[in-house]
Amino acid sequence: MDLPDEPRQHAPGPDLEEARAARIQQRVHENERRALRAEGQLSAARLDALQSRLHPHFLFNALHTVAALVRQDSAQAETAIEKLGDMLRYTLQEPASQTVPFSEEWEFTRRYLDFEQLRYGERLRVTAAIEPDSLTCTAPSFALQTLVENAVHHSIATRAEGGRIEIAARADERQLFLRVRDDGGDGLPAARNGAQFGLQALRERLSAVYGAGSRLAIESHPGLFEVSLTVPRTRTGDADEE
Repeated sequence: MDLPDEPRQHAPGPDLEEARAARIQQRVHENERRALRAEGQLSAARLDALQSRLHPHFLFNALHTVAALVRQDSAQAETAIEKLGDMLRYTLQEPASQTVPFSEEWEFTRRYLDFEQLRYGERLRVTAAIEPDSLTCTAPSFALQTLVENAVHHSIATRAEGGRIEIAARADERQLFLRVRDDGGDGLPAARNGAQFGLQALRERLSAVYGAGSRLAIESHPGLFEVSLTVPRTRTGDADEE
């Protein structure tokens, strides 16, 4: 006696497999979006991504400086290479958070200025007023150096006579204030289109770290170009405990 055939298990067709893969992919994307939102919506302005775009620009300028010194003064070129090595060690550090002690940021900026001084000599004149209390705060990494590099590139490098850069930092109970001013302004902010990427990237980083609690302002007049930023004050020890 013949037994009835067992119902056959049909393998899913290609359309079903594609639909299943699409649903899995959709769930993966949704999970990724939730993870990014949980990180404070930093996906568009993560410091590491922005730094990876800023560092090549810095390195390109630094290598030009070394190349110029090699032709002019081999001893200074050797010193410049040592200073560049020190700076690169700082840029390659993996930050434990989105901010660094401002004392470290200021030291890195000083090394950058020492490096550029080898190239520009007396054409680069710098004055700094760094209040001791500001050194107990934290700041976004490369924030001050970005402002200073912008001033060097667009004020000193473009003028045969060079110019002056003024750097100021102070803090009160609530905020940290940084300001970089140079004497190369012509009254037209658009004249510094080359600086717009660096300043826009910095504005995104400030927004990513502090939200609406930060401010970046640009002021331009004949003979003056100034960028100032304000961020909520966080003491170095407080940031370590987070």
